[in-house]
Amino acid sequence: HDRQGNVIGGVNMLLDITPRREMEAALRSRETEFRAIIENSPDDIARYDRNCRRIYVNPSLAASVGKTQQQLLGRTILDDWDTPSARRFQQHLLRVRDKGEGVGFELSWPAAASGEVLHRYVRIVPEFDAEGQVQSMLAVGRDIGVIKQTEQYLRHSRALLRDLAERREALL
Repeated sequence: HDRQGNVIGGVNMLLDITPRREMEAALRSRETEFRAIIENSPDDIARYDRNCRRIYVNPSLAASVGKTQQQLLGRTILDDWDTPSARRFQQHLLRVRDKGEGVGFELSWPAAASGEVLHRYVRIVPEFDAEGQVQSMLAVGRDIGVIKQTEQYLRHSRALLRDLAERREALL
């Protein structure tokens, strides 16, 4: 501006945002890749907020419990099931939230539709915010039904072998 207040010149500044746009595109691409992995995982996967409400469930988990993803979101496990297994799971969630340490455990429950017993090895880990506080918990459940069936078969086989050995001893 001159002394009379008239504009006599201007300043233009340009900022190259190409690197930022490239980084954003790379992040979107990575998110798509990770989402595809999680959505197609055979493991049961869920994220919980600090109040132990589900903020994400993958299709495998929804299928395992016989509900839709929408039916599970925003609810705690105790909202849906009040069973010893559900209470145990809730206790583990609270422990992970309060201590900030992961935990692994086995969990079994009857399937709603078929009545067969489902067996999972569950790992719950904390997710931290920028200040190092637990902001959410990630739970991954792996189907260990085949392992449990094999263990039962081995126990049965051992019992039969013991019985046969006792009969052999009795005959001698």
